Amino acid sequence: MERFAIIFVLVASCGVATVLSQAADPTAATSVSPSPVNCGMPNITNSMNFTLTTAGVTTFQARAIVQCKLGYTGDGTTGPITCGAGGTWTGFNCTAVSCGAPPSVANGVVGSESSRVFNGQATVTCNLGYSENGLTGTLTCQVDSLMTNGTWSNF
Repeated sequence: MERFAIIFVLVASCGVATVLSQAADPTAATSVSPSPVNCGMPNITNSMNFTLTTAGVTTFQARAIVQCKLGYTGDGTTGPITCGAGGTWTGFNCTAVSCGAPPSVANGVVGSESSRVFNGQATVTCNLGYSENGLTGTLTCQVDSLMTNGTWSNF
């Protein structure tokens, strides 16, 4: 029985990899055609939809426009992403809008905060002898009318 050694040679040129397999006979080399990496459909956290620049194309260097959910933004409410060489979408991220520190409340104290980003809350306790909607209330971080900046609700 004859034995053959299989030799694999990887040839890379201009970002394209080609695998050549060869039996003991050098004239028997075959070329395998590579295919571009596929990122699959975008799944960007806190986005509500996306539009592929070229319909149905999700391979290397494909682009898409992402639209963020209410209360989330990147550099605006929409932005581009690109399918990278590693097989993942990169570029635009949807992050929660920030309200910063809660405002001070006249005749009250702002207490505990759950967070300072969209839907975060801060508890307000009125000073003795003052009330507004009861003795305690809540400020909520929400988006402004442009849907890109955070603002605290009124107490």
